[in-house]
Parts: sequence; C-alpha cells; structure tokens
Amino acid sequence: ISSNQTNTLYEDSKGNLWIGTFSSGICKYDRSKNEFIRYAEKKKIYVIWEDSQKILWAAGEYFIGYCLINIDRIDN
Repeated sequence: ISSNQTNTLYEDSKGNLWIGTFSSGICKYDRSKNEFIRYAEKKKIYVIWEDSQKILWAAGEYFIGYCLINIDRIDN
C-alpha cells in the first residue's frame, strides 16, 4: 500500500479491493499477482463507490480543493 494511513476500503462488483489513502491517492489490490497498484497519487481520498452502471468513483481532496475521480478512466 502506498500509505500507512487509509481512509476507505471498497470491494467492487468484480471483487477488486480499492484502498483510499490519507495522502497517497488510490491503491488497487491485484489478487492474481498479490500486489498493489497505485493510482491518483498525492490525493487524500475520502470515499470510493460504484454507481448503478458499475462505474467506479472516488471523492477526495487535492491540494486546496476537492476532486471527483472516475477510477475506470485511470484503471485502463
């Protein structure tokens, strides 16, 4: 994991585990490789969720403002 401080954990409909950290963005646990993949660095992530169309989102803070991240766009 990219940080020792986590804010949120979420398991999506595909069984992927997503971790939102206090200051190092988003990590995804790849069960097949037994490793973490790092995304959206230098962001404080408060919540991760999947909408009714199975699109993954995260909300957090980036420097002095708030952000909404479409995780599906960065995970391809």
